[in-house]
Amino acid sequence: MTLYETMLYHFTCEHAFVWIDGLLIPQQQLLLDSVDLVWLTDLQDPDPLEVGLTSNILDCDRTEVRLRVIDDTAVRRWVGSVEHSNMSPELQAVFHHSGAQQQNWYISSEPVKVVLDGRRNDDG
Repeated sequence: MTLYETMLYHFTCEHAFVWIDGLLIPQQQLLLDSVDLVWLTDLQDPDPLEVGLTSNILDCDRTEVRLRVIDDTAVRRWVGSVEHSNMSPELQAVFHHSGAQQQNWYISSEPVKVVLDGRRNDDG
């Protein structure tokens, strides 16, 4: 079931994909008071910066695998969410100045059903 008029996606690296069996489970977000969230976007082929998937710690390509949301009933927009509104002004400034396209972000605190939609190394 879909509530949004656009497709929503989740991106991950190949080694994390093996743990996803059709269901994205909310993960603890340490910068957001440890709330559990799934992060999604409406960008089909984003630059990693646009979706906040850059990392100085991880060596993997976190946009290598694209999953498409097939049930967005528990999904809400990031901008305007309680979690977004509760961020400290300092953290909001970091998000704002990061270059990330927050208007294209969505979240869920519930599991989200997905299917494989593509891999960067696919030939087509």
